[in-house]
Amino acid sequence: MNSLGEILRRLLGKNYQLRDGLALETLKNIWPQVAAGNLKLQPCAYKNKTLFLAAASAAWAQQGQYFQQVIIDKCQALCPQIVIKEIKIKATGYVEPQKSGAADNSYQQKICAVCGQKFWGGGNICILCQNKKDRKIDAEILRCLDEAPWARYRDIKDALPQIGEARFNSARADLQEEILFWLWRAPEKSAAVKYIMLKTGFTPDKINDNIIKEQLPKKLHKLLYGN
Repeated sequence: MNSLGEILRRLLGKNYQLRDGLALETLKNIWPQVAAGNLKLQPCAYKNKTLFLAAASAAWAQQGQYFQQVIIDKCQALCPQIVIKEIKIKATGYVEPQKSGAADNSYQQKICAVCGQKFWGGGNICILCQNKKDRKIDAEILRCLDEAPWARYRDIKDALPQIGEARFNSARADLQEEILFWLWRAPEKSAAVKYIMLKTGFTPDKINDNIIKEQLPKKLHKLLYGN
């Protein structure tokens, strides 16, 4: 008589959807050990030996390309039964902060308090519901920074008391990375000035040629200003 393990292996071998679903749950479970809190990426799908990752921004999606082999090696060291031949990364806007070290009781399967779906992670709501919630907060922050790119938390905390300092600083840093990412692809002087205001906190009247030259990467400055 076949053992339960042998029967399960046969079933999984024939049911690709079930097999890939279980592989994804396993990868989510070990992800804190893979990312170690340093990557704003998170597994969102696994199909045909391809791992799909959600990224916090386009800049992080681009950055993640450089870590593909490291991610594959770590995943396969922890879960040798799961084969990963390719990684695809897409910017989704929100990625739950990762815990470093081994998974613990705070990183286990839970029921989302909003949608009722099962998920892996900290907190009490899943990544999709958290995404919707955080988009509203991010929209407020981005609106504020669009009007005043030099703003710091102290400048907006009275107008937006529901936004904490850490959240504001994180969104500002992500926007700064995003603008720099696109500046390399489509150099534009007005966007470069906005990037400098985000980076330094200088108001427009404080931005001059010397500040621009100091704050922009040399190659980018040459693309924009030709010297």
